[in-house]
Parts: sequence; C-alpha cells; structure tokens
Amino acid sequence: VYVFWRRRARELALLWDVSSFDDVEDINPNFKGFMVPDKVRGGHKPYVPAVSRVPALLHTALQMLIQMVILVILEYCVYSHWVWLHEEFDLDDTQQFEYFFHSYIVNALLYIVLIMYGQYVLWSIVAHWCTRLENWESRRKFDRNYVAYVFAFIWLDGYMWSLIIGFVHIPLVEWFQSNQGDLREVVFPLWGNLFRTNAHDADYWMARHDSTIIAMLSVNQIAGLVAENVAPVIAVLFVRRFYLRSHTQTDATDAASGVGAQVASATNGVDASQTAAKTLAPPPPSEDVDAIAKQAIDEWWLWEFSTQDDYFDTALFIGYIATYTVIWPLTSLMSWVNNHIELRTDLIKINRAWRRCVPRRAAGIGSWQPALGFSIVASVILVTGFATISTRHSEVFFRFAENPVHPLHDEFWNDETGHVYMAYRVLVLVTWEHLLAIIILLIYFFVPPLTERQLETRHLKIKHRAAAERREVERTLAAATGKQGTPRAKSPGGSVLPTVALRAVTSRPPATVHPQGSDSGISAVGAGSDYVQSTRRQSDAKIARSDRTYSKGVHRHRDKMD
Repeated sequence: VYVFWRRRARELALLWDVSSFDDVEDINPNFKGFMVPDKVRGGHKPYVPAVSRVPALLHTALQMLIQMVILVILEYCVYSHWVWLHEEFDLDDTQQFEYFFHSYIVNALLYIVLIMYGQYVLWSIVAHWCTRLENWESRRKFDRNYVAYVFAFIWLDGYMWSLIIGFVHIPLVEWFQSNQGDLREVVFPLWGNLFRTNAHDADYWMARHDSTIIAMLSVNQIAGLVAENVAPVIAVLFVRRFYLRSHTQTDATDAASGVGAQVASATNGVDASQTAAKTLAPPPPSEDVDAIAKQAIDEWWLWEFSTQDDYFDTALFIGYIATYTVIWPLTSLMSWVNNHIELRTDLIKINRAWRRCVPRRAAGIGSWQPALGFSIVASVILVTGFATISTRHSEVFFRFAENPVHPLHDEFWNDETGHVYMAYRVLVLVTWEHLLAIIILLIYFFVPPLTERQLETRHLKIKHRAAAERREVERTLAAATGKQGTPRAKSPGGSVLPTVALRAVTSRPPATVHPQGSDSGISAVGAGSDYVQSTRRQSDAKIARSDRTYSKGVHRHRDKMD
C-alpha cells in the first residue's frame, strides 16, 4: 500500500507541476552564512562549511539522549503503576471498581498527561531549538532534521510501552515460571517489590497486554481528537467571549463619558452642531472594509496553523495499523472511523481556531514520507515479535508435535508450562522477519516509483520548461535592449528582465549616455548575448540530463516488467 501511495504522490506532483521545487526556491530565513556562486543553476546559493555544524550536531545528539532518558523514566513509572494495579486489585473480585478506575482512568491519564502531551511538547521545543542551532541553508533541510527528531519521539513513545511489556515483562515472567522462580523477589528500582504473588502467569500478562493495547488505541484516538479539534475551538470561543465582554464594557464606559461631555458642553452654551462642523473627521469606513479589518484583527492573535499534528497522527496510526492488527484486528476499522470524524471536524478547527492558512506549493509531504516508510519497515520486526514473544500465535507452527506421543514433542514443547520453548519461538521470529523483509525488498524492486507514462510526462515537462526559459530570456533581452541599444527594465509586454540578464546588459555606468552604435552599447548587447548563450547551454544541459534519465528509467522499468 505504501509503495503504490508513493507512486500516486509522485504522479500528482508531476500533474500539478510541483516536482521541480528545490532548496534554492525556499531559503531558511534563520540561516546565518554567506552566498557563493551556484555553478549548476546559476546565481548564488547559501553556504556554510560543514565542519562548523559539527558542534551543533553533537549538541543535538546530547539533547536527544537526555530526552530519551526522560522518556524511559516516564514510561517506567507508568509501567510500574500498571504492574502494581494488577497485583493489588485484580486478585480480589470485590475490588473490581478500584481495578478499572486505576487501569482505565489513572493509568491512562498518567500516560496522556506525562508522555503523550507533556513529553511531546517538551521534545518538540528542544528539537526545534537544536535544529535551529544546526543552521541549515534551506527550509527543506531544516524540516528534514526537525521531522526526524520529532518522529524519533513518535516512534519511541508509540511502541516503548509495548516493548517493555511484550519483550521484557512477559519473557521475565515466563522465565521465572519455567525455572520455578519466585516473582516476589524481583525488586523494581524506586518502587521495590511490586509482585505480590506468583498467581499471574505469562498467559495472564499476555491477555492483559492485549487489553491494554486495545484501551491504549481507543484512548489515543479519542484524546487526539479532543486535543486537536475540540479543545482549540473551545479555547478560542472562550477567549473571544471574554474579549468581547471586556471590550463591550469599555465601549459602554466610553459612550457614557461621551454623553457626559455633550451635556457639559450644552450647559456651557456650546452648540453641538457647530462643534461637529468644525471637526474635520474622516468619513467612517464602509461596512465591507470594516468587516475585513475586524476579521484581520480577530485572526491576528490566533495561532498559526501547522500540519505537524496531522502528520504526527498519520505516522503514529499507520504504524499502529501495521503493527497492532495482529493483536486487535479492528485497529484499522477504528482508525478509519476516527480519521473520517477528524477529517470533517478539521474544517471547523481550521476556520475558527487557527489563523487563515497561506497556501504554499510543495512537491510532497516532505520529510514525513521517509518517516512513514521507516514506520512500515520497522513494523515487520514488531509484528513478528508480538506474534512470537508476546502472544502464542507462533505455536501454530508446532501443532504437529503437540501430542505427547509425537517423537518431537519433548524437543519443542515444555510440559511444565504447556507451551513451546522460548528458543524455538525466537527462531520463528528470526525466520519470519527475514521472509517478510525479503518480500518487502522484492516489492520495492519490482514496483518502480514511476510508471513509463509518468517518466515520459516528466521528461516532456523538463524539455518544455527549459525551452520556455530560453525563449523568455531571448524575448526579454531583445525588449530590454530596444532599437537604440539602451537597456530597459521592462519589455513592451510588461515582462521583467531577469536579474542576472539585467545586470549583464546594464554593466556600463548609468550616468553616461552613448549614441547609437557606440562601443558601450555594443558591449552591453554583447554582455546580454553572452547571458543568452549561457542560458542556452544550461537549458541544453537540462534537456540532455533529462534524456539520459528518461532513457535509463524506461529501460529499467521495462527490464523489471520483463
């Protein structure tokens, strides 16, 4: 699905003519460096030595390590509370209310407040600060690193809970159960002994892990919808009502003071009409202008809209669908329902709670696309791990030897626990993961990112754009030089001469006037001709590169199809 979605995204980028956007068109406004000549595209480009960025990258690595330590500590605290509530309340049927209260309210609030939002906000602020210190030349590079740092939190936060329970807690309990150990002797740092009895075996914790995953997915969907679409709208409505109430009281006070001033002036014998006639006040604005001004002022104090939270949800829940479907088959259905509700409430959120969006063309979703690809690939290890370590699904491969009379029964099955040995489940994990990885690599290899038709479309667009640039430069240069050889900034049609061409043509001193046919006029035209020749060479080089790319792409595509 991801491969075909990527192909569709590139097809839309070609059809909408945004596939040629690059770093030069979007320079980072916070960049601190100098400009150097660009020998490939012409003009100048921002530049900073790569060595000067090493201290900033080391600082980023240190900050990310600190944030990961904080995240692990918070996850460990929530996990310890989860173990404590099961050991404290799930052994007695009379304490079911306390169990559900701590499990679905207290533990969920700890995760949402401390990790899902608290740590996420802190991590985002630190990631933005570190990326800004790295001093990237273009906004695309800045977004690439910032998205990578934020996605690291999304991935660790989204799966660390399951990694602790599924790959640490359950194997630990199963190991103690197999070796006749006492779980009450296990000491948790900061909390001491959390296991009260040995009554809860590995199957019990597997079932609780599954129910916790279902609850986590449900709570995450609801909490994300409320935090992103409901809370901002309610906050803005509350602030607006408070703002209007305070300004209404201020206007009433001003009106009362104005009436008092009129009464005082009438008492002193001053004619109000004469006073108004002497005042040269401007006419009040029309209703349309007044409404536009009020809307502009009203939107000025709103937050600037960002798509980061939407991409956050997309990356998180695509990974959930690819990973947790093996535990809860309704994961994809619930995400589909939540996304449709959020899609329809986004319109209200954007129009009422955020500043009006400024549309900007882009070649795709940027650095979030490789993040989604990594999430899909990493889900292979997680799925196989949950199916073999955290659940009993992998035992289906050993059902042939489940009967005690089978000669291989003692080799695979542990009679004390009634389940397959952990070593063989790990062997299934490694084998299964490698097979899925090979299948994914084959899909990436045999499904090209662009079809032959899309390659042809891109090739024709590049040739058409290069030819159009050449014609525009020649036409503008001819219009700028004119019949007298004197350069003009605009052609009769209104097209503006490019900066480089205008600089080449107007290389002579502007204060000196030369007659027609003089050497300076000839040198100006010659400089413009040199620029035209340079533009022709650049366009020819673009077309040649496009021809080679198109030829290689078509041959590669046909070879894969054959």
